[in-house]
Amino acid sequence: KHLAYFILFIFYGMSSQASHILGGEIGYRHVSGLTYEIQVNLYGDCQGSSFPSLSAASTIARVAVFDGNSLFQDVSCTRYGDFGKEITPVCPVDSLNTACTIPTSTIPGIAEFKFSYTITLPSTSANWRFIFSGQLDNSNNSYAGRSGQITNIDQSSGTTIVYLEATLNNTNGANSSPVLTTIPTPFFCINQPQ
Repeated sequence: KHLAYFILFIFYGMSSQASHILGGEIGYRHVSGLTYEIQVNLYGDCQGSSFPSLSAASTIARVAVFDGNSLFQDVSCTRYGDFGKEITPVCPVDSLNTACTIPTSTIPGIAEFKFSYTITLPSTSANWRFIFSGQLDNSNNSYAGRSGQITNIDQSSGTTIVYLEATLNNTNGANSSPVLTTIPTPFFCINQPQ
C-alpha cells in the first residue's frame, strides 16, 4: 500500500530583497531502493524587480530534509533542464510580447526554473519532509521572494519568502509525489473558448 505525499504551496512573512516568484512546487521521484530525486520548480515573474538575479545567478535551491522534526541533511538542488524557459500561457498573437521578451511590456511573463538533487535516505519513515524555505545559492541573504504582482496576500509584515514542503511515507513501499501536468499559471484569452 503506497501512502504518498502532499505538496504544500505556502508563503510566509520574512524580510527579503527579492520580488520575483509567482509560485512553485516541490516533490520527489523514486529512483531505486531508498534513493529519491528531489525536484523544486519555481515560477518567476519576469516583471519582478529581482527577476534578473534569479535568472542569472541562482545556481542552487537549498532544501532541508527532515525525518519528522529531526534534520537529516541540507542539500543543494542544482538547476537542470531548460532553466529559465518562458512558459507564459498567453494567446499566440502575444507570445513574443510578454515581459520575458520585452521587459517594459504590460503583458505579464512567467519563466520556469527547475532544480533537482538525488538523495539516498538512511531508512524508511512515515515522516520524511522536504522543505524549501526560499534560500537560493549558498548565501544567507539570497531568498526567493513573492512577486509584488500578487496582491491577495497580506504584505503588512514586509516581503514574503516562498515556502514549499512535500512529505513522504515510504514505510509500505517506495512511491513518488504527483506530477502536475499543467502550467500552474492560468491566463485566458478574451473571447476564446478554454
